[in-house]
Amino acid sequence: MHSKRVYSLDCLKAIFILMVVITHFSFTDEQRHRLLAPFWLDLAVPVFMVMTGYTFFLSAEKAQISGFLKHFDRSVLGKKLTRVLLPYCICLAAEVLLLFLTGGLDVHALKASACSVLYSTVFYGGWGPGSYYPLAFLQVLLCAPLLYVFIKKMPLVATVSGLGLAVLYEVFARTYIDDALYRILGFRHLPFVLLGMALYMYGKRLRGSYLPHLAAAVGLLFLGATGYLGYSPRLFYRWTSRSLPVALLAFAVVWWALQHESFLARHHRVFRPLCEIGQASYHIFLSQMLFYGPLQALVQKQIWLCNRVGNYRVLPAALLLNCLVGYLWFRAENYLLRRFRAARPA
Repeated sequence: MHSKRVYSLDCLKAIFILMVVITHFSFTDEQRHRLLAPFWLDLAVPVFMVMTGYTFFLSAEKAQISGFLKHFDRSVLGKKLTRVLLPYCICLAAEVLLLFLTGGLDVHALKASACSVLYSTVFYGGWGPGSYYPLAFLQVLLCAPLLYVFIKKMPLVATVSGLGLAVLYEVFARTYIDDALYRILGFRHLPFVLLGMALYMYGKRLRGSYLPHLAAAVGLLFLGATGYLGYSPRLFYRWTSRSLPVALLAFAVVWWALQHESFLARHHRVFRPLCEIGQASYHIFLSQMLFYGPLQALVQKQIWLCNRVGNYRVLPAALLLNCLVGYLWFRAENYLLRRFRAARPA
């Protein structure tokens, strides 16, 4: 697992970023119900957060980071923040420009428009579906070092107490945190990250164990009961299909993918296109924010195809376009950053 790339996770990222593009397509609730969306489309964010915990632990071990404060060194945290914030700021700038072009913001009332942009950025993360994710992910990155130090010293205690605190947070949030704030806060994602770290520590021991299968069964039963049997949970009633019980299923999915690492590593050339998409998954995510958000309103006025956005035939085009734009964006950004760092004096 200490190779330069974890091919199984790259492939899993690719699969689930495609799920993100699909889930934000203009399906009706009835169509989503028939497609069994909670069991696969809605699993994207839980799986990504579990992978975040796993890769954070992996990178910290490879870099031999010792001590809590070392995680916040410029050389460590700076690179991570750049990878998140730079493309996110570019996305926000593009969204604002597109909103001006489509009339979503009034160019003649710049003060009011500036307030609108600030409000939408702080409380909604921008525009387009999933706009909360970059801000929530940033919070997760800042909290992850604490989880790492805690779970490394006391793995079992950290995992059990972390999940217990997550339940208490849901109890608190039910009364004191409204939907808008709950949406962008990263705390609800921390148990997923914690399970990803636990997976790194205990993954090899779980081979031959029924625990991942049991975890998957619990998650599947919860999704089936809430999505199709009429069960309404009193605690996990917001974003139910992405709530804490689903972390068990996401944990099992990532564990299953890691069991195929050696096979994917041996045949990495065959799976290279999928791995490349996985590496560009964050940029593809930002691309779909633009595509389904401000860009859709602009293109609808110009191209007949997007006037038929509810048509299933448009979905392959949406997948191809977002993957292509996100991948090219990812490669261009990496190239320019390398040139910038090479030109910067030591």
